[in-house]
Amino acid sequence: MTEKLVTGVITTSHGRDGLVKVKSMSGETGHFHAMKEVVLRREERLKTFKVEKVKDAGSGFVLLKLEGVSSPEEAKKWGGWEILVDRDSATPLGRGEFYIMDLKGCALEKDGVSLGIVEGIYSTFPADLLEVRCRDNRTVLVPFSDQFIGNVDAAGKVIELKQEWILE
Repeated sequence: MTEKLVTGVITTSHGRDGLVKVKSMSGETGHFHAMKEVVLRREERLKTFKVEKVKDAGSGFVLLKLEGVSSPEEAKKWGGWEILVDRDSATPLGRGEFYIMDLKGCALEKDGVSLGIVEGIYSTFPADLLEVRCRDNRTVLVPFSDQFIGNVDAAGKVIELKQEWILE
């Protein structure tokens, strides 16, 4: 089975025809126009839809018309569901870029010493949070921001931590 990535999240319904408004995880929306089918996920539940129409909505959002969803009430039911795509259908990566989900399993290091492993990622505002399992088995949330995170080597599975006190 091809690896799936979260490419967007349905935020709400839009209009009277059952369109869903989707926030792109990357901010890019071009890849949505090539989608013929999407897989939606909420926790362990999956649902597949054919995509009937895609419209840009600006600021990293698109509107999708999903087959069988024809009213605002039906569209609202899908709010909060993630949109999964095959890795090769996701937004292409540029030099030095990575998919946020590739950070799972990375070692969090300070001065070359591993302090913990990233076990999960939470998309929040204003910064994503890395769920880190520390060496002493505690779980800590670390903001994925320039204040706390330095170099990221997603391929090498290493993230530099700038401020060690955040783990206390």
